[in-house]
Amino acid sequence: TNRLDLATSDDQAALVGPGRIPNPDFLEVGYSPIHPKGKAEIMTPLEMRSMFTMWAALPGPLILSADLRPNAPCGGISNASILDILTNPEVIAINQDDAVQPMRPILRRDGTEVWRKPLADNKKVAIVFFFRGIDTAGPMPEPPEQPRSIGVRWPELGYPNNTKIAVRDLWRRNSLGIFQGNFRATVRHREALIYVFSQIPAMNNERVAISR
Repeated sequence: TNRLDLATSDDQAALVGPGRIPNPDFLEVGYSPIHPKGKAEIMTPLEMRSMFTMWAALPGPLILSADLRPNAPCGGISNASILDILTNPEVIAINQDDAVQPMRPILRRDGTEVWRKPLADNKKVAIVFFFRGIDTAGPMPEPPEQPRSIGVRWPELGYPNNTKIAVRDLWRRNSLGIFQGNFRATVRHREALIYVFSQIPAMNNERVAISR
């Protein structure tokens, strides 16, 4: 969407810092059943989650265009998956991180993107994998583009290859293990995944998953 393009444009990073954040407009997440838009214009839940991801990591203000009350006069939100998006504490914590640092692109190629966001804890960074796709205009195409494998190598993050990194998936709220050298994931069309990468001290002897 145009709004997502605005939120991920290069000039947004210059607006981010302690005491200031950009405003790429409100979130189109959780439109109530009674709303002024036609059905074809509403994003899918996957696209809504992606928008919330990018706003959280930008960081932008999490201003909603919906009523969270399921029995509100406008129809409210009764979809549990949408409520899960709007109330995920780990993703919201990225948005509210005390460092107030912008996310910046590491990779933009053939509709795939990797973004890096420094956090207040300098042993951690937030990483976003986003499969924007080649055709970004309008509703989700049918069929969607095939999922892509997106990855990042440690030198692209400023880490030596032998650094041990614990990876946590914030949407699944699940720790994926400790990786060395690189990390990859399969990402669906218009899906944005967000992780926290945490450096493990060198003396830690936990088993490492070495990606290739």
